[in-house]
Amino acid sequence: MKVRSFNSMVDLTSCLTGQRSGIISAGIFAILLTFSTGCGRPDEVDTEERAVTVETKEVIQRDWQVVARAVGTLLADEQVRIRNDVAGFIRRIEADEGDVVNEGDSIVRIDDEKLALEVQKAKARYKEAKTTLSRRRPLFQRELITDAEIVEAETNYMFAEAELALARRRLEDTVVRAPMDGILGRRNVSRGDFAEVGVYMFDLVKMDVLKVDFDFSESYLSRLNVGQTIRVRTPAYPEKVFTGNVYFINPIIDPDTRTVELRARLDNEDMLLRPNLFVNVELDVVTVPDALVIPEEALIAGLGGYWVFIVDDDGIAQRRDVVLGEREPGWLHIREGLTADDIVVTTGHQRLFPGMRVRRETETGARRASQE
Repeated sequence: MKVRSFNSMVDLTSCLTGQRSGIISAGIFAILLTFSTGCGRPDEVDTEERAVTVETKEVIQRDWQVVARAVGTLLADEQVRIRNDVAGFIRRIEADEGDVVNEGDSIVRIDDEKLALEVQKAKARYKEAKTTLSRRRPLFQRELITDAEIVEAETNYMFAEAELALARRRLEDTVVRAPMDGILGRRNVSRGDFAEVGVYMFDLVKMDVLKVDFDFSESYLSRLNVGQTIRVRTPAYPEKVFTGNVYFINPIIDPDTRTVELRARLDNEDMLLRPNLFVNVELDVVTVPDALVIPEEALIAGLGGYWVFIVDDDGIAQRRDVVLGEREPGWLHIREGLTADDIVVTTGHQRLFPGMRVRRETETGARRASQE
């Protein structure tokens, strides 16, 4: 009886265990079936209710201007440091920092008392030598003096004449004058200072015309020419565009940066710009006809390169790898990967996978929906 009872219990347990296993298996099967039905692959989603709403734009075909861009530095057209030719105490400063001066204007006067006396001394020697020469010439013509005596008189005269001219020049140099038109920079001397020869007194800058130095990649070399027009922008005047013309192209390529140096001039009559100011330089180098252009927000960048999503005729998103050309604010030139009939996704591509169905919406409609 105990054995039978034990066997009966085993049979009952086995039966219950089998039923439980069947129930569990059925439940797992139902869960897997539900998961496989609701989590299909993106390329299998084809119902309108599951379509992703995106904004799109058609690829534009137009002439594209290739623009070379660089950061440049402004330089004064002419800039000199004013120095003195003679030593002495500074008697008077006749122009100051920031003054506009013309060529020849007096800027600094150095004490000239000693040099004035040197001029008087040189005049006396010159007068004496001239008198001596004038007396000896008639005597030489009558052969009353030797050749050596007349040569000595002529030499003394020329020496005295040169000495007088030099003394007068040194006296004139006590007045330090502007060598050109311009604006005076920082003053480095004061009245009463003793100025040795060559003291740095002022900067003098010619600013009505400025130079700009900039470098372009050597790939643009064949398209660069003297006389080309450049556009110059600076954060100091963000709404203003200045123009200039290239007048120098360095014949030597920089071996370190592989760039070519250019220099241009631009008018600065209104004196808005300043030397040593950093500027952005643009130069139109070539026009690409019928270029394919897309909004820059349509571009997706990754480790493998660049791509965009397009929408085909069936409303399915497709990935297209593209090769970029030039950029301009808001737009991209696409060299390879698209055609003029393509429609690119501009907003919403973060949720897309190739093969997903999309619902196109205009930018105006999307903007209104987002505001609501």
